[in-house]
Amino acid sequence: MSDDDDLKLNTLHRFSKHSRLVLESHSHCEVPAGCGGAVLQWLDPRATVPLRIEINTGLLSQETFLDGQPLRSSRAQPAPGEHVLAIHLAAPKNARRAVVPYLLVTIGRVLTPQEIAPLPGALSAGDGTWRMTGPRPPADWASVDFADAAWSRLGPSAVSAGQLDEWARADFERMTALGAVALDLPAAGAWVRKRFTVPRSQP
Repeated sequence: MSDDDDLKLNTLHRFSKHSRLVLESHSHCEVPAGCGGAVLQWLDPRATVPLRIEINTGLLSQETFLDGQPLRSSRAQPAPGEHVLAIHLAAPKNARRAVVPYLLVTIGRVLTPQEIAPLPGALSAGDGTWRMTGPRPPADWASVDFADAAWSRLGPSAVSAGQLDEWARADFERMTALGAVALDLPAAGAWVRKRFTVPRSQP
């Protein structure tokens, strides 16, 4: 060990030089750390893949699950392999204008705090892989092993950015620019499931 390393025993420098761990930072908007706070954590890219999951919808997102577990942040660190995103959407109450029932989703590997690399096959698309039901499903509807073959296949929506409120329009345009397609939903809401694969990160 060099003299320089001896002077930096308690800094992040030694990990960045000698460890395969990756330091990830979450802002106070992404974790319950309090206003102005931040959370730092070391991740092993060989074991998990840092993802950002974004949902844009004209309905109200009631619950979101990843592999049956509540998703409380736009960030997730699943292991490589098969996963299921599950979303319960409902009609908003006291809406200021007519509800536009659509669902737009992007799932991507985090490159920088502002940039993601979309996972192949994990963006919302009218390809028959996004499934939904209107009637309330069984309690285990969000689990990985739940059989959703009988659920309806979601198709593309005719919604355009100009139909949306300004706060939703920018995200809608950014997400569709990545390749996501808005999906058509019942105005009363739905339970939606999507199976996707997380590839192993490059060493």
